[in-house]
Amino acid sequence: MRKASCWRYRERMWWCSGPSENFALTTGSEAWRTRAATKKAMSVRHATKDDLEQVLEIEELTFSDPWGYYNFQAALEDIFLVFAEQEIYGFLVAVCCHRDTRGAIVKVGVHPEHRRQGIATRLLETALRTLQNKGMLDVCLIVEITRQQAIQLYKKLGFKITKIINMSYEDDMSDDSFYEMKLNFSPN
Repeated sequence: MRKASCWRYRERMWWCSGPSENFALTTGSEAWRTRAATKKAMSVRHATKDDLEQVLEIEELTFSDPWGYYNFQAALEDIFLVFAEQEIYGFLVAVCCHRDTRGAIVKVGVHPEHRRQGIATRLLETALRTLQNKGMLDVCLIVEITRQQAIQLYKKLGFKITKIINMSYEDDMSDDSFYEMKLNFSPN
């Protein structure tokens, strides 16, 4: 796995920063290990280059500032998961950063027709388990403040808001606000 000290996939650099908060989960209360919805036979697997066309479709339907093909192609070297049955319904990209002690959830997307079925939960649970198995002490993510359903899901899985990030862009005259959220893994 390629090591990263920050989230490099966008033109705007997101740093996984800040002091470690004491939000460690205790044994038996690991909320992120909950069972996802079982309406469908769920399959989470590592993405391949053949998946990128469907992932790009979901990306464009989900985000106002979508990644391009080469961003996802580079992500194949990291933790890049897809939720698939016969076609892909969702994806997640994560990285290990900060001297391989901190993980970062970089992107989660679910096709609009398949939301609220446990797909994002299953992708996140798999990614969190993978990051913990790789020895990460915590996991951070950045989420737009306006994405309330995503924020509620992250909180349900044990993430805590650690920082508010306000950004202004001179090039497009827009202002965006984000939460940095963090989940600390308890020592085993």
